[in-house]
Amino acid sequence: MHFSLIGREAELSALAHDGERAARGDPRVVHVSGPAGIGKSTIISAFLESRPELSPVVVSGAEQESSVHLGVADRLSRALAERAGIPHEPVNSNPLACGDALVELLAGAQRERGTIALAIDDLDWVDPASVVAITFTLRRLRANRVLVILAGRTVLPPGSPLARIVDGHLGRWMPVPGLGTAAVREFASAMMPRQVSGAEARSLRAHTGGNPLYLRTLLAELPSPDQADLGRLAAPASFADSALIPLSRSPEPTRRLIAAAAVLGMESRLADAADMAGIDQPLEAAAATPASLVRLVSESVGWTLRFTHPLNHAAVYHDLTPQERVRLHRLAAQSTGGRTALWHRVRAVAGHDRPLADDLVAAAAREAAAGRFDSAASYLAAAAALHPDSGVRDRLLLDAADSRLWGNDPGGAVTLLAAVAETCGPRWDYVHGHLAMLAGQLPEGQAGLEAALRQLTMPNADLRGPASALLAEISVLRNRGDDAVRWAGEALDALPGPQPLASFAQCTRAVGLWVTGRASEALASLAALPADPALARVDDAGPLAVRGMLRTWDGDLPGGFTDCRHAVRLGRANGVPVYVYLTAAEYRLGRWDDAVAHAEVAVTLVADTDQAYLAALAHGIAALVPTARGDWDTADAHVFAAMAAAEVPGNEFALVFAANAAAYLAFARHDREGMVAPGSLLQGAECTGPALEPGIFYWREIYQEGLIALGRLDEARRDTAQALELARARGRRAAIARLGRPRAALALADGDPGQACLILAEAIEMAGTACGPFDQALLNDAMGMLLRRRGDRRRAADHLRSALERYDQLRAAPFRDRCAAELAACGLRPAKRRDLASTPAQARLTAREQAVADLAVQGLTNRQIATNLVISVKTVEYHLGAIFNKFGISTRTQLATLMATAEKD
Repeated sequence: MHFSLIGREAELSALAHDGERAARGDPRVVHVSGPAGIGKSTIISAFLESRPELSPVVVSGAEQESSVHLGVADRLSRALAERAGIPHEPVNSNPLACGDALVELLAGAQRERGTIALAIDDLDWVDPASVVAITFTLRRLRANRVLVILAGRTVLPPGSPLARIVDGHLGRWMPVPGLGTAAVREFASAMMPRQVSGAEARSLRAHTGGNPLYLRTLLAELPSPDQADLGRLAAPASFADSALIPLSRSPEPTRRLIAAAAVLGMESRLADAADMAGIDQPLEAAAATPASLVRLVSESVGWTLRFTHPLNHAAVYHDLTPQERVRLHRLAAQSTGGRTALWHRVRAVAGHDRPLADDLVAAAAREAAAGRFDSAASYLAAAAALHPDSGVRDRLLLDAADSRLWGNDPGGAVTLLAAVAETCGPRWDYVHGHLAMLAGQLPEGQAGLEAALRQLTMPNADLRGPASALLAEISVLRNRGDDAVRWAGEALDALPGPQPLASFAQCTRAVGLWVTGRASEALASLAALPADPALARVDDAGPLAVRGMLRTWDGDLPGGFTDCRHAVRLGRANGVPVYVYLTAAEYRLGRWDDAVAHAEVAVTLVADTDQAYLAALAHGIAALVPTARGDWDTADAHVFAAMAAAEVPGNEFALVFAANAAAYLAFARHDREGMVAPGSLLQGAECTGPALEPGIFYWREIYQEGLIALGRLDEARRDTAQALELARARGRRAAIARLGRPRAALALADGDPGQACLILAEAIEMAGTACGPFDQALLNDAMGMLLRRRGDRRRAADHLRSALERYDQLRAAPFRDRCAAELAACGLRPAKRRDLASTPAQARLTAREQAVADLAVQGLTNRQIATNLVISVKTVEYHLGAIFNKFGISTRTQLATLMATAEKD
């Protein structure tokens, strides 16, 4: 073992175990942390070299590129594309879309190369946008053969998106400590021409903290290693001084060359550094560079100078005098271009610089127009630091904070706002209104934005468009569709040309038109989009996602799904809403596994970006599949979170999403009171607009069915008639089809089973083209139950089998079990189902006994069983007694155990 790995056996063994798990399809994420020089990179490199079965992909952050938007993600994309054997394509400017592309590249690399070991070093210097993209990628790991190793100097902030992944079932923390005394002794003995005593090892460890880099540097600089008294060492010099000693002994051209390289960054082309330093013989100067400090590497771009460690780079850079740093940064700015040149110009300034501040503001405008709000905020904050006018500095800080908010970084905005001196005026009110909106405080947000508009004068006229766009969004969330249309129109009039904020306003206007019953106008407002979403441009992503949502609400499920899927792939529209739209389309189409995955993305994005005002939407949509599948713990958690988020006053849209999820959960549990309560809540809150608009939510037909089950028939008739009238006026075929269930139930309650059958038959036919498989199954289920009660068991069985097949495909367990009980009550058996009548027990159950047993183990009371099977309570008691006697049991608990055993067999 090389001496640099002494004392690292435990870390290498743990990584080997992680690699083995990853190779079995159990993806792992390991965070390696420790101070500079502790050996993180050495451990990772040694591990990767020792595991030839792993295909390594290694990238790292760099201080000089820490503000380059998606810089590390782009390098990662290139590396993965090479492993996958496909051409590299430029990364999408949206971090989430970039993360989505990385998921696909990772899958391609895995197919070509087997298990992938992805190492991201110097995580502290990875640009924020790349962190978002990487987090998104890691969150999508399922059964991938991937080991991800993240390495940084510091532990990730508790609760941060990456920290939550490492804290989860995929992750593991691996802090790297300093070497112990025994390891220090072995390490030092390997470097010196003699054995080191225990006392000397303890002294070395006390001086260096067991840091291998400090140890190596200290021992290498001993004047006479074979005669040194290691037990009487003075405190070691600072690492910077130790790192600079070899350089100070180098020729003067070499020192100039390395100084220029330090200004250029951790890595630079030899030719560029030589030009800045005025070196005629760069290879000769580079050859004299201490190998412990800088390596000379031959790459495709030519010879490259690469510092061996960030501390070495920092030691050289900060050893330069301020005047020398400024001079070299100016030279670097002249020899580079674009963002890099701007970075050097900023570092070459020792005071205020209005022209440079103006250039930064112009760069920020370009970044914002491209949707890169994180970079725009960085440029604006830098401009504020350079501008000589205090009033302009405040304006730039406020604009930087607003860019952070548009980039979904409220925490970053709050930090910038703390530096603002003048805490009043329209721009201050506007930014605080924006911040309040993201926090879910919609009335406060609306008040702040309206106050900003009332104070507008020419210097702040640029706020009219953004403030109006945000007020349009708030109006939608507060169920004020007409106001949303008005504010969005004002925003579009004020915003110049195509840009992300104009797209945002266009989307909000379309939604406002839809929820006020102007569907044709809503779709017409998006008519500029290509009919084929595959032809859409990146700038079309937001409107395309909204068109997909409107199509889904209108019953065009394939069209809505295709639009939303392409919007996600384009990237600019990525965020909580588009994942909610995509989840809704997938849920209705029956793509439930995909819906679960995308709902999870929406929920985690709410937490990652602190968009509290969207929490109820994300949790409300995430509850649907777990509810229908009987995953009660998950469903309860999402419904609870949605209801908690909806308690914030003023967000009526959130209340509707939360109530819809609660009603749906009660429906799956057959909880009649629970089916009615959310609808009563919405009506008590006088929710209108989206809450009542046909085709958007499920709560209304569930509410009506609950009223009918509770005997509140007059209320059910009124509400069903109102809903049907509106759905017919709007032409919403999916809503009309779903209303077939409560309408048929009312007809049956009125003693007209023939009319009930007719209603359901029409609904089933309409659902065939307007609804997804689950809604179709519910209608077939309802028809089967009705026909069985009329004595038409053959036709009933046909409908029940159709429903059962769809429930099976969707894994909708609660509905499947009730449907199977109905089918058994027809005297027939559901396919692919082991029941008590097919067990090898000495006594078999009759079809009626099987139906009673199925419902009993679900927890239904004797009266509920009687209602479901249209028999008397006395008959239920008789059948249960017969079941207990046949199997020698006396309780429902024993019956449930017996049936569970039969299922396994």
